[in-house]
Amino acid sequence: MNQSIQPPSTTTVGTRLRAAREREGWTRQEVAHRLHLPTSMIEAMEEDRFEVLGAPVYVRSHLGGYLRLMGLPQALLDQVLAQLGAAPPALRSATRTPPLQRFVDRYAMRAVYVILTLSVLLPALWVAMGSGRLDPLVRPGQPVTRSLDAVPPPTTEPASDAPLEPASLGGFEAADPEPVAAVQTGADPARETVRASIAPFYAAPPDESDSRSGWILRFRGDSWLEVQDASGRRLEYGLVRAGSERRFPAEEVARVALGNAVAVDVLRDGDRIDLAPFRRANVARFEVSSDGSLRPVRD
Repeated sequence: MNQSIQPPSTTTVGTRLRAAREREGWTRQEVAHRLHLPTSMIEAMEEDRFEVLGAPVYVRSHLGGYLRLMGLPQALLDQVLAQLGAAPPALRSATRTPPLQRFVDRYAMRAVYVILTLSVLLPALWVAMGSGRLDPLVRPGQPVTRSLDAVPPPTTEPASDAPLEPASLGGFEAADPEPVAAVQTGADPARETVRASIAPFYAAPPDESDSRSGWILRFRGDSWLEVQDASGRRLEYGLVRAGSERRFPAEEVARVALGNAVAVDVLRDGDRIDLAPFRRANVARFEVSSDGSLRPVRD
């Protein structure tokens, strides 16, 4: 019974790397380019001079990359590290942190968070709880604050049957209700403070019968508008919502462009303008000549 007896393998890691490289038909320069390493390191690994690579962490990185590139098992890396005697370094604390410092580091940020939260919530709660009941907090002798929008409160003193004389009102006529209320309430003018209101003041709408001159554009649907004067300066440009109205002086308008023109009514000095001659694809463009006539614009 004949059995072939094979001698023990004496192939080293470097020899296997070189054989695998030659089997692929690569040069050391090509392998170095693929691994982004100097050619001298490739030569050192193929000659089993792994100490040239430096610390074990570099041996693990460079040799591991070479083994993966050649398709060799990563167990060879552990074999090389064992030969170099590279054991994982023991982790130990370089400094000792006192217990008080650990306590401060742990709860300092939480305390800052709580302080910032209270600094925001407490003023808000104070305003919410104090608004609406400031009058009961007014102490005797404190100046009274009165709003201009509020109706003067009625007098709490019994009215006298004797008629008020103009002389008793400090020079005001009896028909003036505000001085009469001041006399009846007995408020001290020197100690009374008037609080101005921030309510907006709305002026009366203008009379449209007096403003029929000029250009008037009424939008029955959403559209866009561009109005220019004779110098090319834009008087208005942008989107306009349905239900809006735009007015321009007659002498300032030189060119008009309207989107969704079928939903826009154009009037000049009260006369309606027919946009059909100037409309194209629901966009109307016209310009006003020097004699006041209108002509279409073709862009």
